[in-house]
Amino acid sequence: MTEEKKPKAKKPKRGNYEGTFYKKRSTSGREYIEGRIVIEGKPYYATATTMSACKDKIRKIKAAGGKEQRPKNITVKDYIKHWLENEIKLSKAKATYDNYKATAEKHIYPELGKILVGRLTRLDVQQLIQKKTNEKITIGTKNKKQKQRSPRHVRLIAIVLSASMKSAVLSGIITTSPVHNLVLPKIEKGKQEILTPEDLYKCLNIDVGNDTVAIMSKLIMFTGLRRGEALALTWSDIDFKNKTLLVNKSVIKGKILKPMPKNTSSIRTIPLVDNIIIILKNWQAEQQKYISKVKSLNLAYDNNNYVFPADGGGLRSPDATRLGLKR
Repeated sequence: MTEEKKPKAKKPKRGNYEGTFYKKRSTSGREYIEGRIVIEGKPYYATATTMSACKDKIRKIKAAGGKEQRPKNITVKDYIKHWLENEIKLSKAKATYDNYKATAEKHIYPELGKILVGRLTRLDVQQLIQKKTNEKITIGTKNKKQKQRSPRHVRLIAIVLSASMKSAVLSGIITTSPVHNLVLPKIEKGKQEILTPEDLYKCLNIDVGNDTVAIMSKLIMFTGLRRGEALALTWSDIDFKNKTLLVNKSVIKGKILKPMPKNTSSIRTIPLVDNIIIILKNWQAEQQKYISKVKSLNLAYDNNNYVFPADGGGLRSPDATRLGLKR
């Protein structure tokens, strides 16, 4: 006798306006939930860190017939704040979130913050871009100097406005983005000098003594480390036996971030050439001598095991290190 084939169970259909939910992962490795619901042919979206919170947002959108996502009285400032907290904070690296937030607070809110999103025009945005392009900024504390604002900085203002207004379109608040076809300041590309392998090895053999930044520069040149990654290195990240270096954290705004803030692919193991191994071993020995000397003088030293610490043993300032690398 042949067994009767059991009919396949049908997948339950979603009810009208029930919504669809997806688990997603941001570029920084954080998981979040994105919900989508279609009302009268138009899609509406919601994001949250948990499924229950996301479903709650979709239920509110459903109850309001999509109107909750299309308030007529929401200002540019209020929407960008919402966008930063509910989208950028979930999906981007902390450094990107901080950068976008600072840009909005300093440049966008004072000029465009009170304008309703639905009334923001391309002309408003272009006038802001023009103003910031022509604006002089003061640099230095003692010897103050005036200089033109960086084109990259101005373009960042445009990026924040463009991305937030695209989000407003997806949320159903506006039908088209007012941030389009902008005239932006041109970034002048400086002449890049690419070091040859011979040049690199010449740099490697230059005697720099116990200059922390110079030794760090050599490591960066041969490993491709970012400055923040080099500052976050501890001696436990270096495997002298297997000649490798583990990169799993970075310094952002003077704080250690672990795991990597950029993306999970930034966590990696890098092979080290013999010359770099020798430099690092010598540097470790010099560092131990310095720590012993400081302790013998009863001076304070906070030993955090950093490869490139500040004089007191703590985190080295990224800004001071940047200036050293430029020299």
